[in-house]
Amino acid sequence: YDYHHIKPIVLIDEYDVPLNAAYNVGLFDFVVNIISSMFSNGLKTNENLEFAIITGCLQIAKNQIFTGFNNPSINAVTDVSYAHYFGFTKAETKELLTYYNLGARYQDVLECYDGYHIGSCELINPFSLLCFVEKAVIDNTIACSFYWANSSGDALLRKMLKSISGKADLKKDFESLLSGDVIKVDVNTTVTYDTMIDNKEAIMGTLLFSGYLTRAEEPTLADGAKVEESKLTYMSSWVKIPNNEVLFCFNTIVKEFNKDLSDEKLPFIISSLLDKDIRGTTTYLNGLYRSILRARDKNSKENNYHYFLAAILALNPVKGWEYRSQDQGIDGYSDFVLISDAGDVIIIEEKNVKELNEIPKARIEAFEQIDKLNYTLAYEELGIKDILKYAIVYCDHRAFISLGEK
Repeated sequence: YDYHHIKPIVLIDEYDVPLNAAYNVGLFDFVVNIISSMFSNGLKTNENLEFAIITGCLQIAKNQIFTGFNNPSINAVTDVSYAHYFGFTKAETKELLTYYNLGARYQDVLECYDGYHIGSCELINPFSLLCFVEKAVIDNTIACSFYWANSSGDALLRKMLKSISGKADLKKDFESLLSGDVIKVDVNTTVTYDTMIDNKEAIMGTLLFSGYLTRAEEPTLADGAKVEESKLTYMSSWVKIPNNEVLFCFNTIVKEFNKDLSDEKLPFIISSLLDKDIRGTTTYLNGLYRSILRARDKNSKENNYHYFLAAILALNPVKGWEYRSQDQGIDGYSDFVLISDAGDVIIIEEKNVKELNEIPKARIEAFEQIDKLNYTLAYEELGIKDILKYAIVYCDHRAFISLGEK
């Protein structure tokens, strides 16, 4: 200003990134003091400043580094003002792709990067879109990679997912989101780093303002009627995971989250099966299933519990035991076989039913399948006679376990 005599405009992007990094390593208060001093001298008491624009995930007015700020104008993702500046509109995206002869990739781009509802606008992630275009002008067949997901870091999302421990309602909400559902939640719009996992409202607010969730239109009934009034209030919103890129972030961390749970469970599962402890195995396995995050794949009839149990067994080897999935018998493939060096063999056949009254029939079918397709014959020919046969029938997010006759 002293040289040009023009009051400068200060632009500060992602002011809270260093705060997030500091928080994760226990240096939050130290970094807050540094940044607070910089902002106070550079912005709050600077008579030579025209104005400043600051961007970040957490609301400025309530953050510790902005104490004493003089009435800042705040524009959040729920506000209409400046909403279209948060990303590319569909029209802008189509124009951009057409300019670079990438118009044929428009639908691919929408599936991966679209879905953000900011104010009254539907927007595409600008960072991922530009990264894609940069690559696609060289090779227009290149896949839509997850650029934002790979660049933003996932410490915050990990913290949010770990916070579900012991909170059944929050766990249910996450499962609904992972399944592609739209849910209504109360949102705390004034969270700070020391309060962002205090309660469900703070967690949802943090995820909404950091881009992991977005506002959504209200769900409608089959006849097109609204579930509730469509007006979204300041503290209550319908939210969803915006697109495939963010869903990738969630799914990657959920797999690790569920694996961490499975690490502790395997020894008991094997020992209880060997002991023929049906009640103990059932109680323990169902306790494990209640702990995991379940995402419903509406386009698949696969039994997701099979894959989770497979992960438990495959990713946590026990010394002296071999695990086989889809083990080839004489005339077919059993779901699971556990074999020990000592000659113990456990064969598990799974069935999946929708109604509780279907369980007895499914149980009989499982044991008949083991016998008719000669799953045990290969092991009997090796001289192994004491083979344990189990049927696990899944229904209503529970496992029903039965021991077959020798």
